[in-house]
This record gives sequence, structure tokens and C-alpha cells, in this order.
Amino acid sequence: MNNKEDYKELKTPKKKKQKKKFTRYTAVVITMCLIFATIVGKLIYLQVFNVEVYREKANNGRHKVISNSAPRGNIYDTDGEILATNKQGFSLIFTETSESKENFFLTIKEVFAVLEENGEVLSENFPLKVDPIRFEFNVAEEWEEWSELRFKKDRGFDDAVLKEKFKGKNMPDLNDEELKVIEEELKIIEAEEVFRTLIKKYSLYNIMKDKFSNEEWKKLLEDKESLIDLLLESVPHEEIRKYMVVKDNIQMQSYKGYRPIIIANDLKIETAYIFEQIQAELPGISILKQPIRYYPYGELASNIVGYIGKIDEQYKGLYEERGYDVHEDYIGRSGIENEYENILRGTRGEESIEVNKDGRKVKTLGERPATPGESIYLTIDHKLQMAAEEALDQTMAYMRDLGKYKADKKTLDDVDKSNATRGAAVVIDVKTGDVLALASRPGIDLNLFTVPGRLDSATYKSIFSPDLEEFGMAYVMEHELYKNEEINGKDLKDLTEEERIDVIFNELFPENKNGIREDRYDIYPKAAFNYSTKSRVPPGSIFKMLTAVAGLEESVVSPTEKIYDAGPYTKRYKDFKGASWMYNLYRGSHGNQDVQDAIRDSNNYYFFEVADRLYEKGGEGSKESLDMLGKYAWKYGLGANMENPASKAKTGIEIDEAFGQVYYYDSGKRYHSKVYTWSLYDHLINGTASIWVGEYKPINIVPDEEKDSEEVYAIKKELTSAIKEEMMSVKDADLSVIDESIRVLIEKNEEYRGQYTDKDIEGIKRAISSSINDARTEIKSAVNLYNASIGQGINQFTPLQLANYIATLVNGGYRYKLHLVEKIVDSEGNVIEDFGNENIIFNETNVSKETVEVIKKGMQKVTSTPAGTAYSTFKNFPIKNGGKTGSATYQANQDEYGRTAYSTYVGFAPYEEPEIAISVVIVDGGHGGYSARVAKAVYEEYFKEQILESNSEYEFMLKKPETEKE
Repeated sequence: MNNKEDYKELKTPKKKKQKKKFTRYTAVVITMCLIFATIVGKLIYLQVFNVEVYREKANNGRHKVISNSAPRGNIYDTDGEILATNKQGFSLIFTETSESKENFFLTIKEVFAVLEENGEVLSENFPLKVDPIRFEFNVAEEWEEWSELRFKKDRGFDDAVLKEKFKGKNMPDLNDEELKVIEEELKIIEAEEVFRTLIKKYSLYNIMKDKFSNEEWKKLLEDKESLIDLLLESVPHEEIRKYMVVKDNIQMQSYKGYRPIIIANDLKIETAYIFEQIQAELPGISILKQPIRYYPYGELASNIVGYIGKIDEQYKGLYEERGYDVHEDYIGRSGIENEYENILRGTRGEESIEVNKDGRKVKTLGERPATPGESIYLTIDHKLQMAAEEALDQTMAYMRDLGKYKADKKTLDDVDKSNATRGAAVVIDVKTGDVLALASRPGIDLNLFTVPGRLDSATYKSIFSPDLEEFGMAYVMEHELYKNEEINGKDLKDLTEEERIDVIFNELFPENKNGIREDRYDIYPKAAFNYSTKSRVPPGSIFKMLTAVAGLEESVVSPTEKIYDAGPYTKRYKDFKGASWMYNLYRGSHGNQDVQDAIRDSNNYYFFEVADRLYEKGGEGSKESLDMLGKYAWKYGLGANMENPASKAKTGIEIDEAFGQVYYYDSGKRYHSKVYTWSLYDHLINGTASIWVGEYKPINIVPDEEKDSEEVYAIKKELTSAIKEEMMSVKDADLSVIDESIRVLIEKNEEYRGQYTDKDIEGIKRAISSSINDARTEIKSAVNLYNASIGQGINQFTPLQLANYIATLVNGGYRYKLHLVEKIVDSEGNVIEDFGNENIIFNETNVSKETVEVIKKGMQKVTSTPAGTAYSTFKNFPIKNGGKTGSATYQANQDEYGRTAYSTYVGFAPYEEPEIAISVVIVDGGHGGYSARVAKAVYEEYFKEQILESNSEYEFMLKKPETEKE
């Protein structure tokens, strides 16, 4: 034995092997480890591998957070009468849970039966219609294609095309060309194919399931396409569509997690009670109480209050960023509802709730109530507004009944009034600028827009996107336009009646480059258009007071000077055709008249003479002479001096408005250069000129971006711009640039190259030169001032401007900022902003009191003396007032279109201390005497108490001036 190793063995004691015991402590530790490992594994599985599935399950669990609509603020008239408010609505909603999903078709079948039995309808704007199957989008025609593409993309049709055309690619990977291919493929998918695809996508064949045994149904499910065929053959398409509407709504809402969908809105309380009673038998169905916008007077002041609507697809992202629920929230689309959206909208609330297995609320766990929007008080008097609207409707109906009746060609009733379908009336407080009434006809029932499905496609299109094909043909026939022998210079004599109808129809309602019919001559009555603030019309004779102001203030005529009506006004131009109506109708004369009599009789000859004297005083043909009327018109808000940045080209009203301009030198230059340029285009295309220049080969210099090459288009643009510039220039004509452009155009255009001789080019230049000279002569002509002096020519103003003009005339010369909003209050009625005492003055006219008094007396003669043009309307009216009738030609050949002159009227009352001013315009009304009837009805409402005090038996024009609330 080795001593060293023996020693080691002796020194190192051997360990005794012991058997380990499995204690309870060990078991607990192992168990805990296993439990924690399982939990961690489950968490990883839930949060990493299957996050989307369990997120959806969590969303459909027992605890939910729902968003509640906020009531919009009210809109009141000046006396606190409600024009827009909210009422408690009952909505039928469906919540998808495992149970409601399983019983969907049986549940919805019962729901449809109850709705039908109680006269309720589905709440939907689903654009896929049936019988025949087609798309109908409630959008303007130019948005239809975009809307159809959006519809198909939202329902996955683009993904199907992607898989077929670009297999293996994802949508974000596609370039612009490939995306275009997707869109082109989507465009050719017909509505019938979409309908059939959605039947399959939503398993709508299950509608028939209860008609078959389980075994039969399993067999049928083996061939889905045949099953869809069977469904389409045996179930009415409209019934299939109803199920599709609900399923599609669920699908579209599913992207937002937990969200019940609305099946029917604004249920009658009795219907809501029925569903409350049977909801235990209908999984997923419940009744929701929520505010619904309500307009007690329906159409009243629809152009002021405005309508609301769902958020358009193209703007949903924008509104989502601003905190809107784009699936449920409504926004203001016009009028006050639109302009004050941020004030009226309120703030949505949230409610944390516990729900049962059917998705119904069991209890509230926590709540943040919705905050109502702030409310708005308007300056409008709803009774005055009613009177204005009713009077317009009655007067226009009366005029249409008269229609083409002509008592005698030498009377004032010799025009066709059968198209008197549009009108406006504006009433202003002359001392504050408050707008008391702002009527536009036709109007819209605002309640049509508050609930999906209430505004059907036909009504929508009649308001926003009319079928001009159908309307236009009916218009041509109704107005017997096919009897015309000419339209816009086109000879129709040798055409058959059918050919005439076709030519006239296409002239009135031509197709644009997109194949959409256009209302070229503004014939269709547009209910959504605010005629009171946006229609710019020639004022006619109601402008004559302005001419009188200018003449008196410039001392070219005195208040007592009499001017003799000598028939045609040929003092400066022998070929000028202007004359008084007395001469035009009877070949008579008004005789010697001063300014008051001229206003009373609406004597054109008198105002031509005033205009001529202004022209002469300013320096014949000069800018100053041709601005003589404009500089006074601008003071009264009839246009604005564009050279003065301090001028405000607006009335100040809070809703959208247009702003018409008076004739003045620069506007005349722009207008005439445009007219003569287009006239020159026709001359050159036909090889003619405004004077004899000899024969030359025709040429087309009209720039056409689609037909011309880029180079030729640029040359034509340069040429036409040079021509317009020469027309408006006061310097001697320099045709060198024009000559060079013509030669380059001929050289660069393959069609013209080598085809034109020097003689042709000289003829073209002479034709252009003659048109330039004509334009320059016309621009400087006193005829511009003559036409403007009687409210014709290029003068165009809105009814709102015209009322402001009269208010400024009679209130001492202060042009107030016009306004509709009086104050804004919170939900407790506390005033946040008060505009009632602002009375902002835009400018003062500084016209003398003597001049104003002379004008007022002339206007008073219009309504109170037998010779006055409004005497027949006001002869027995107890409130002394002043006014002026007008008749403004739409176009020289207006009869060819079935159109006639605008009927205009302006007035004020009472005479001594004016309180209100009014303007009335009836499109295609013919004579201002008819519009005066509207003014009288408004006065009767405004001065009602005063009238009845003096005569309790007074007979009012409007038998029922107040309309009942809906």
C-alpha cells in the first residue's frame, strides 16, 4: 500500500449516503412553479400570439364603455321662439353577441314584422337598391364614381381584385399604375355582382333556413352559388336587401370594436314600448333613448337655419381628429347649423356599463354626462319670416296661374310668368342692421335630414342633383318652346317638331365633358340655394334712386328741374334704342317731369339724361366719367371700390353670401373685352369681321387644352391674352405682338402650316383690329352709364344688398353691418356673447338730407298716388310708406328660353320715421308690381297691432299668416 494514498484515505472521512425525503414543502414549491409557468405562458399566448382574438373577446365582454350623443344647442328667433331643438328619440339597436349572432335571422325577421306592422322604417342610407339592382348615392353627380369606389373598397372588393391581379402583393406595395388597375377593375363590377357577393359574404341565404330540415340544409350548403340562386328566385329582393342593410351596418361598425348598430330611428313611443315588452325574446335587441334634431316649423327659415347631415366619407378622417364619432354624429351642412357648428355641437359623454349575455345594459358603473351645445338667438322674427315666405309662395302661385295670359299687348301684363318658381324677400331694421326676415323660395323641410332614411333618393336628387334630362324635356313641352322659330341665332323654321325639341333641349340643358346635364340658363328651382343672399340679379328700376342721388349730389340736376321725355334717347347716339315705357308701349311721352315724378313713373328718359350729364361732367369717355354712378353705389353697399382695400365687399351677414358689383369703368373694361374676344373668335372661325375686311381663310385661335399640343396651346394663350390687353388699353394699338403670334401659330400648327397667304394673314389682322377698336369704343361709351342708370347692363346685386341699400338711404346714410345672430347662450341660459348692441357702421354716405328727402318723396308717390307703379297694391294701406318697382331683363332673347324679366321691389315704412326696409325679387316675375304684394304682406305682419287699432275690420292679404308647428 502506498503510504501517501493510505494517509489520504485515513484523513478524508467517507460521506454517508442518505436517502432524500419528498416533503410537502417540496410539493408546494413545484406546484407553485408550475402554476406561475402556466400563467406566464398563458399571458404570452394572450398578449403576443392571439392578441387580436382576445382583444375582440374583451370588447364583447361584460364591461363596456359606450359613447353618448350630445344634444345640439337650440336656435331661437329674436323672441325666444324655437326654430331648431332636440326631442327625445327612441332608437331600436342591435348588439352583436354570441347569442344574438346565433339567432340573428330569427330575431331580425321578428323585428321587421313589428316595424312593418307599426308603420316604421329601417334607418339606412344603403346605396345598393333593388328592382332593378342599382347604385344610388345621395351625392352630387361628380362624386358618384368616387362614392361607388369607396363603397366597394370598404367591403373588400379591392382585396379580391388584388389577389387576382397581383398575387402575393399587399395593397401598400402597389405603385400608382397598379392602384389604377385596381380602380379600373372595381369600376366594371356591376351592382348585380356586388349584391350577389354581399349575399354570400353575409350568409343571407340563411333567411330560408327555417324552410328546410337540417339534412336538407346541409345538402344545400354544399353548393353556395346554387343556394344564392334559390334565394334570389324565392325571396323578394327588397326583403333580402333589408337583411343586407343590417348585416352591412354590423360589418362597417365592427372596425370600432363594441358598438351597437341602429336598426330604426325616431320610433313612435308606442312602437318603442312594444319592443321593450318583447326584448327578452329578441337577443341583442334593445331600445336606446337619444336626442334627435327637430325643427318645429319644418321649412320655415330653412335657408337661414340650415340642415344637418352625416359626415361624408371623404371628410371622416378630418372630423375624427376633431373628436367626432363619424358613425353617429351629425354636422351642420348649411346656414347657421354649419357656420356655428363648433358652438352648437356639444361634447359627447361616456358611460361605463355592465351588460348581460344578450348585450343589454344591466347597470351603470360610471358616467361622464354629455354636455349640450350652446344655443343661438337670431335677429329673425319668426312671424315676419312666415309672412314673407307665405306671401312669396302665394304671389308666385298667382303669377303661374296667370301664366301666358296676355290681356292686351299694350298692358303691363304682356309677359309669360309661368316659370315664377323662385323668389326672395329681405327685411332689415334700418336703425341697427338686424335682419328681421330672410326668405328664400323654394325651401326645404329640415326634418328630412335628421334621421337616416327619411330623405329618400328621389327627394335628395330633386334638391341637390336634379334629373335635368327629365325636367328639361318636361320644361320644353310645358312652355311650348318647340313653337319657337329661333334660339340663340339658330334657325328652327325648317325643322320638324321633334327636331326642334331636341335642338332646344340641348341648348338649354347641354351636356358637359363628363356627360352631365347643366342648367345653362338657371331655370331649375334650387331649394338648397339661398336666393336671398346668393342670387345676383340686375335690379332694374329700383336702382334709379341711386342715379337720382348721384345727379342731385353732383348738381347736374336740381330737385325742381323738369326734363322732357322726348321718346328715344338719341341725344348722343342716334342708334341708341333706349326710351321710356310710355314710348315703348304707346309711342307716348311722360312730358315734363322732375325727379320725384320720374321716380314715381319710372321714366327711363329722365335717368338717361341724368347719366349723360354725369358722363359729361366727369370728362367724356374718361375713367372718372364712367365711375360717376359707381362711386355713389359703393357708399350704399352696391358693390365695392376694388382700388380701396378698406372697402368691405360684403354685407357682414354670418352665413354664406355672394356680393354683386355695380358697373364702373374697370368692370366695364373686363366685361366688354371678354364679350368682344368671344365675338372675335366666332368671326375668325367663320372668316368674317365686324366690318368688311375682304375674304380670308378662317382660323381658330381658341385655346383648347385637350385638343391642342402643348406648344400650340401656349401660342394661342399668348395671342388671346395680347388681344384682350389691346382691347383694354388706352394707348394706340400695337399689333406687332399679335402679328408675330399669328404667324408662329400657323407655322407650329400642322393643320395650318403652308395654308395661309399674306393676304389671309392681313385679313385676320384686320378682323382682330376691328374687334379691338369696337371693344375700345364700347368701353368708353356713355351707353354703359345709360344702362347702369336704370339698373340694367352689368349691374347685379343680391336681394340682401338691395335691402341694405334702401335701409342706408332712409336711415340718415349709415351702412350698418348686417347680422343674423343676436346672442349666444350656454345650456343654463347664461349669455356668453351678446351682439345685440354692436350696431357696427361700415361707412357713412354723407349724402345731404335734402337729397334724401327728395328721393323719399318720390318713393312715397310710387305707393300713394294713382300714377304710381305700386299704387294698386298700397292704395288702401293705412301705413304711409315709400317704395319702387322694377323689371330687369334676364337676357335680350329670354323668351326663347321660356324666361322673362325679374320682378323687383324695394320699400320702407313708415314714411316719417322709417323702421324697416324691404327688398323682394321674383325670378321670371315680369313686373315689380307683383313683388310689391309681398312687401305689403310683410308690412301687415310688422304693423299688425297698429293696423287693427285704426281699423279692426282690416282685411289682411294673408288669411292665415301663421303656420302651425309640425
